Amino acid sequence: MTDGQRRTLGALADTLFPAERPLYLDAVSVDLAPTIAAWLPLLPTPQRTALLAALTTFDAGFSVWLGRAVAFADGTAAERRAWVEAVAEAPSWPVRKAFEALRFALLLHYAERPAVQAAITERRP
Repeated sequence: MTDGQRRTLGALADTLFPAERPLYLDAVSVDLAPTIAAWLPLLPTPQRTALLAALTTFDAGFSVWLGRAVAFADGTAAERRAWVEAVAEAPSWPVRKAFEALRFALLLHYAERPAVQAAITERRP
């Protein structure tokens, strides 16, 4: 994983899991990006390559979408949220599916973090 991919992963995790979410546990507080970065080398090469390609494409698409050369990690919070919404609702099936794969991987890792599981358990009726 390159430094740029790590930055994109961290910024995407922060965008998808901000502190103001219902559990008040953001991606940084549960070490989401480092956990995923450590998990990636354990994947078989084709799956790891596909996930990293989706991440790189997501980052490059942000720059094209904005119309200026900027990495996703360097965009404003509002720009990042808008890009996430745009790709989540993209009319192009491949774009939506690539983003859904990224979001799914982050969501699974977020949900398995001990602090998140504890917060979920505490909220159960």
